[in-house]
Amino acid sequence: MLELVWEKRFDGGIFDVGFNKDREQLYPTWIIEGSFYDAKAIYAINDQGEISFAKGLKKLSAARISRNGEFVGVLEPDSFTKKEAEPVGSVKIYSEQGNVVHKTNQCWGYWFWVSPYGDEIIMTTPWVHYWFYSSLTDKEVYLDKTLDTKYFFGNNLKIIAWRNSKDVPNLVSVYDTTVESHIKGFAIPSASYGYTNYNYFLLPLPEVHKFALSVKNGFIKLYNGNGKLEKIIDYPVDGRAIFCSQNNRSFHIPLKGTHILYDIESGTEILRTEIFPSHAVVTNNAEFLVLKEDSLYLVSQKEVLGSKFNILQKKNGEERILLKTNQAGDKLCIITNYRIVIVDILRK
Repeated sequence: MLELVWEKRFDGGIFDVGFNKDREQLYPTWIIEGSFYDAKAIYAINDQGEISFAKGLKKLSAARISRNGEFVGVLEPDSFTKKEAEPVGSVKIYSEQGNVVHKTNQCWGYWFWVSPYGDEIIMTTPWVHYWFYSSLTDKEVYLDKTLDTKYFFGNNLKIIAWRNSKDVPNLVSVYDTTVESHIKGFAIPSASYGYTNYNYFLLPLPEVHKFALSVKNGFIKLYNGNGKLEKIIDYPVDGRAIFCSQNNRSFHIPLKGTHILYDIESGTEILRTEIFPSHAVVTNNAEFLVLKEDSLYLVSQKEVLGSKFNILQKKNGEERILLKTNQAGDKLCIITNYRIVIVDILRK
C-alpha cells in the first residue's frame, strides 16, 4: 500500500536535485529549475519539506549541486566570452540554509563542480584546461599544468582528483586521500553520479572505499581505493550507467528488460527481475523498488508485491529522471522533468 508524502511541480523544468543522505524523510535539499545552460532558479528544502530559500537567477546562469547534496554553486554571468559565448562571473556557493558560504574569483564556463565541503570548485575552461579554486587558501591552480598531488576534488572524499596525461587527456585520478603518499594515484579517463563519457561510467563507492568502472565493449571492473583491480564482473553493461545501494553493498545492474541485484562482497547475483519497461532502485535491504507506469513493485528474494497508485502515473510531457530511496527502504522519491513525488511504502 502506498501513501503520498510530498509533491511539488516546477513548470520551468527540473535540471538537478540534491539529497543529504542523513535525511530519513527523503526531502531533497536542493532543486535546480531550468537546464544545464540556463538555470532559472534554485530552491532549498528544509526537514519539513518546505521551501526555506529560493532565488531566481539571471538568464543563462549555471548552477551545480555538490555530490553530497549540501551545497549549490551558482554562476550568474556578468559578461560572456566573445568567441565561445561562455558566461563570465564569480561562483557563489550556498549552504542548505541559503547562506553564501564562499565566493570564488572570476570564473567562466558552464562546466564546473562543487566540493562536498562547499569550499572548492573545479571547472574546465573553453580551452579544456582543468582549473581548481580553493577558498581556504584563495589559491587557483591549472590542474593540467601542476604536478602537485595535494590539489584534489573534495578534501578527503577519497575519490576524484582531476589530472592530465600526455597519453589520455582529462583524467580522473582515484586514490584514498587519507593515505599520506598518494603520488601514484590510479588514473582513469574522466567519467557523473558516477562520472561518464562515451566509453566509461565511473561509480564511486565511498562507504566501502572502492569504485566500479563500466567499460565500453567490456564488463564491470571493481577497484579498491588505491586503484588495484579486485574483480571483473561478467555482465555486458557496455559502458552504461550502473548503480548501487546507499550502503554500497550491492550493485543494481540494469540490462535491457532486466534489473539485476549483485552482492559486491560475495560476488554473487542474488536477485533479478524482468518488469519491462520500468525504472528501479535497490534498497539497503537487498530489495528492488520497481516502478512501471502507475504501479510500484517491491521485489525481494521471497516475494513480489505490487501496488497501484494514481499519483505515480506520468502526466503529459513528463519523463522520469531518477528514483531515490531512503536508508530504511520504506520511502521512494520519484523525480521527473517537472515533478517530484515522495511516497510512503506501507509494508505488511
